Amino acid sequence: MLLRIGLLAGLLVGLGACESDVEFEGEQTAPQLVMNAVVTANSSPKVYLSESRFFLDDETEYTDIKDASVSLYVDGVFVEELVLVEEKDIYGNLLGSCYYKGSELLRSGSLVEFRASCERLGAQAKGSTTIPAVPVVEDMRVSCRLNESNYVEGIVQLPLNDPKEQTNYYWLSAGLFTSYSGEGFRTPVKYVDKVFMGGRMSDVLDDILGETPIDGTHVFFSDEYFYGYRSLLWMEFLMHPEYVPYSEVWCELYQIDQHLFRYLLSVEMAEEGTSFGEPVQIYSNVEGGMGLVGSRAVGTKQSISCSELINLPDKKE
Repeated sequence: MLLRIGLLAGLLVGLGACESDVEFEGEQTAPQLVMNAVVTANSSPKVYLSESRFFLDDETEYTDIKDASVSLYVDGVFVEELVLVEEKDIYGNLLGSCYYKGSELLRSGSLVEFRASCERLGAQAKGSTTIPAVPVVEDMRVSCRLNESNYVEGIVQLPLNDPKEQTNYYWLSAGLFTSYSGEGFRTPVKYVDKVFMGGRMSDVLDDILGETPIDGTHVFFSDEYFYGYRSLLWMEFLMHPEYVPYSEVWCELYQIDQHLFRYLLSVEMAEEGTSFGEPVQIYSNVEGGMGLVGSRAVGTKQSISCSELINLPDKKE
C-alpha cells in the first residue's frame, strides 16, 4: 500500500512539473466596431458603439467609442448624422458611457439603416432593420380567487390578433407591482401558455435598450402556434392577500423584428448550454463589425389595480 501511495505521489509531482504556459503565436485581430441599437416605432434612435476585444485580453469591459460618426438612412435615403451623448448621473457627473442619438421619429414599415465609421480604428460597420407593425391587442383580462391556503390565485389573459401576411415575433413582459410600507417591488407572473418560449431575459434586453433594469420576466415567442389567428395569451400569479390593496397587474407587449428575435434566441441557447455542448454563436446582423440592429413596435402597456378585481372575504379559520 505504501508503495502505491509513493508511486501515485511521484506521478502527480511529475505531471505538475510538466505544466507550462503556452504563448499565443497567432495574429491578433484588429478591433472591430460593436454596434447595438433597438429602434422603437414612433421614437428617435439611439446607437451604442464600442470596440471589440481580443479573446485573450484580461479586460472584460468593452470600451465605448466617442470619436465615431454615425449616419441614419431611412428607406435608402440619408436623413441625419447622429449626435454623441455622454451619460451622466443624477448629479451631472459623467459616467464614462455614451451613445449616439438622432432626432428623426421612425415609423413602422420603414427600412432603417445605421452606418458607423471610426477613423482612429480604421473601421466601418452598418446594420439595418425594418420596423414591424404595431400589434393588435385587446384589453387585458384578469381574474382572481382565494385558494385553500388563503392566497390569491390570479389568471391574466391578453388577447392578441396575429396578421397572416408573414411570420411575426413578439416580446412580452408582465408581473405584479406592489407598493407597500413605502417600498415598491415587482413579482413575475408564470407564463403557462404553450406559445411562450425563452425565459428570463431582462438583463440582456435592458443592456441592449439602454434602459434601467427592472425585476420581472420577459419572454419572446413567434406566432408558430396561432399564425393568422386570435390567441389568448395565458399567465398566472400567486399573491399574499395582504398585498391586494397595494398591488397592480401590468403587462407590456411588443412586436419585434426577426433580428431581435434571433439574437434573443441565440443568447438563450448560449446561457442554457453546458461545457460539454457545442458553443453557440451569438446572432449578429452588423456588416463589417458585430452586434445587433433590431426594432420593435409597442402594442400595449396596461395595468389593472388588484383592489378592483377581488373583494376578499374574511380569512378562513
